Amino acid sequence: MEEEELFCSVCNRVVKQDDEICPHCGSDLIEFEEETPSERKYNFLMRIRESIKILMALLGVALVIALLYGIYLKDLDLILYTIIPII
Repeated sequence: MEEEELFCSVCNRVVKQDDEICPHCGSDLIEFEEETPSERKYNFLMRIRESIKILMALLGVALVIALLYGIYLKDLDLILYTIIPII
């Protein structure tokens, strides 16, 4: 019977099934034992996706603040420079 290849969720290198610590990067493999293979393999990409969501939320807040500040100053250029990239 052929064994399934396991990958370290941190460095994404092949590890043995009975390893508790990754021989390549030293991370704890038991911590990620209950994850599915796709979650282990794409854990890094999921972290990037969540970081991008946070970054986009912060960018949206910054645009709203810039728009409100432009309205407060009655500065048409600032308002247009804030709205045009959204459109």
